[in-house]
Amino acid sequence: MGPLLLSVLLAVAAAPPAVAASIEVLSASRTVAADALSATGAEFSAQTRADGQEPGDPEGTSLGVVASAQTRGSEAVGDASQQSSFGAAALVGSGRAEALSEILLPAEDPDAGGTASSLLQVGFRVDESFAYRIEGILRAAALGLADAFAALQLTETGTDFALFEAEATPDTPLGMNAFDGTVDLEVGVEYELLVLADGVADLDGSGTASFEFSLRPVPEPGTSFALALGLAALVVARRSAR
Repeated sequence: MGPLLLSVLLAVAAAPPAVAASIEVLSASRTVAADALSATGAEFSAQTRADGQEPGDPEGTSLGVVASAQTRGSEAVGDASQQSSFGAAALVGSGRAEALSEILLPAEDPDAGGTASSLLQVGFRVDESFAYRIEGILRAAALGLADAFAALQLTETGTDFALFEAEATPDTPLGMNAFDGTVDLEVGVEYELLVLADGVADLDGSGTASFEFSLRPVPEPGTSFALALGLAALVVARRSAR
């Protein structure tokens, strides 16, 4: 073994190991709700809620939820859904809220229409001070007498200061906000992630909002460095064999 190859291999062996940062979910609340008010004032509503985090295996906890609620009254509709999975390696979720309304005038109730919302709140902490990548897409679209809104916010629990936030409205270019950022999370601090999609339609219109997101540790740079050194060692070994 040549001295250069030996030194490279020693450097690889001495490289610091990658930090296995993980997420611990402390609380979770998922709510989907829909409401429809007919032209005559008859109201129909539905709501589904799931709370808590089920125990998982030593390698992480994962919980998937699909919830939906739909109501109809005089062609007023609210439809909401949500899906999420929380584990030690990542928080991942998606949700959608759609409100539709086709109320023929004159309506006895001026507030006739549909509403829908999908709300996700997660409280968590991390076991290593580390950089985390948060990415996803928010969408919002409205036609006629309607509105829509989607938002994501990451804060320290008990504070109003946003470490990261994004939103989308029908006025957002293309009605879409694709976000991709990095936040430094500290051990010993509790965080709250809130994600929301809201749609509302009055008399005649449609409002639709949705969200998709993921939060996970950024790959440790030391891992890439060690891999590069390993490849360098391979190159040196091949040259030495010639």
